[in-house]
Amino acid sequence: MEADNYTQEALYIGGQWIKPESSAVLEIRSPSTQDVIGRAPSSSETDVDRAVKAARDAFDNPSSSNWSNMGMAERSQYLRAIASGIGKRRQEFATITSDEGGQPLNKVCFSQIDRTQKIINYYASLGEGYSIEELHQGLDNPFILRKEPVGVAGIIAPWNAPLFISFFGIAPALLAGCT
Repeated sequence: MEADNYTQEALYIGGQWIKPESSAVLEIRSPSTQDVIGRAPSSSETDVDRAVKAARDAFDNPSSSNWSNMGMAERSQYLRAIASGIGKRRQEFATITSDEGGQPLNKVCFSQIDRTQKIINYYASLGEGYSIEELHQGLDNPFILRKEPVGVAGIIAPWNAPLFISFFGIAPALLAGCT
């Protein structure tokens, strides 16, 4: 596999591809062959700060189309669209997972992709018909308990199954309205 197949030169921050602060590049090697199969920008602290700022700005944006202002049912629809998009690119994701993790494509990698969709759809189903407000009876008066997004979530992706395991954090954070 040629390195150009998995080469990325920009970072996706704030809804657009941007040039990283540094020209430093990470080589992505196949653990089974040690061949370079791709290259990616080596993000700097400044790049991470830009990503967090973009996520915070998206969270704080007062528009009604803002992610944190959407209802949970609408966020569930987006999660289902993500799962569907992964399914449409199942072969591509499985091949990348195999090359990057050094795992057999035939069962292991397809299983990880299928499991990723299952995780996303599981969380999407939790948000469908879920009420963010609950009426409770207090000592003297009733009160409403309202569940609201808290802000920016940082998800750490492991190297051995990044798509699969990452969505255990990404899907619930997105469902909750966090950016």
